[in-house]
Amino acid sequence: QDLFAERTNLLLESFPIHVLSEIEAIENDPKNKLLKGLSNDNQTVINLRLKNKAHTVFGDANVTATSNRRYAVNPTLFSVQPRLKWATIGYLNNLGSDLKLLFPELQPAVSVNQLQLGLNNIFTINNFDASRYLSNRLYNQQAVIHYKPRKKLTASTEISYAQEQIVQKYASGFTLLDAAATLTRESNVAVSTRTRRGRLVQKMEWSLSPTKAIRLHLTAEGTANRFTEQQFIQQANFTDSIPSFARENSWLAMADWQYTHRIDSARAFVASYKAQWWYNRQQGFSTNNLLPLIFPSGPADANQLQLQTLPHLQHHDGQIEWLRKKSNKLFSQKIVLQNTTLALHNTLALGKLQTPDREAIPLPEWSGQGRVVVYKTGYQTAYQQLKKRKYSVNVQGYGGASWLQ
Repeated sequence: QDLFAERTNLLLESFPIHVLSEIEAIENDPKNKLLKGLSNDNQTVINLRLKNKAHTVFGDANVTATSNRRYAVNPTLFSVQPRLKWATIGYLNNLGSDLKLLFPELQPAVSVNQLQLGLNNIFTINNFDASRYLSNRLYNQQAVIHYKPRKKLTASTEISYAQEQIVQKYASGFTLLDAAATLTRESNVAVSTRTRRGRLVQKMEWSLSPTKAIRLHLTAEGTANRFTEQQFIQQANFTDSIPSFARENSWLAMADWQYTHRIDSARAFVASYKAQWWYNRQQGFSTNNLLPLIFPSGPADANQLQLQTLPHLQHHDGQIEWLRKKSNKLFSQKIVLQNTTLALHNTLALGKLQTPDREAIPLPEWSGQGRVVVYKTGYQTAYQQLKKRKYSVNVQGYGGASWLQ
């Protein structure tokens, strides 16, 4: 059974040895058990056997503190039972450490696109080190429930929730050179990013007979990102405060169906279908006194930039595969049918902050909508020699059509 949606790095590092009766490494184990000896899609599995199917709860906590009010707290707690596994992982620090480097497997999602506007034609001569303050908060909880609704039906439900918040403040001083002379600038920036993600995965597998099986995986995921930035710039004869705000809400749904028929020890047939639907909504604005200079096509009194994007994605992938073994040789023939459709509606407009009821003026060079459609069909053939010296040959050919509206 897979533990914690296959994210097991932290689990394996903390697992207590005294509850284990055996650790087993299985090489060349196919993901589809009915294809044992025929599939090239093999993996290495680490199998942990508990003593008497014991229920174990374990974890650890790391705490760091310094004299200049810097700290780091990292609690981790796991619970493993035959049918239920769950984990809670947290991390709080203001050391300036990047969570993506510490826990890459726990990142909830990619960060929202940031709106950044600045001056043009300026070259930095001296860039003094900025004084930074970074505060991280990460919370990740996930659970896996295994159960058997019927004698020939096994199922598991994976539930995960993650929340991450990063607050960063820094102040810096620069010496700049423009077309006329040098000038000194002081910049203070406060940035806040928050990400929330929930995920639900339902897995089911029917054993129709000793040689036939159906697998179905359903996935639903929702992500909400929020980004804010407040930048204050001060230099000779110029002062500007630039607030920026952006948010992103996305939904993802996936369905994965597979039928396997093991004809005999030397032949097998596999048919599969995968579908993915993705919806994303991004909104943002940035207020800047220099907008008329950056976007000359807009109104002269505009000081607010507004962005909205609505991409939709659909992807369908169907495959039919024939596997055959002869002596110590494996042969695979596969037909692949794919369809991808991406629809996008994008609007970038200028408006006035003091009169929010006034309609923003879209910028035509940045606004519009369109659709990309791609159809593709392919054929793959593979050959593998299974003696002491292994040889593997894979040949793929694809053809298709696409158009843009």
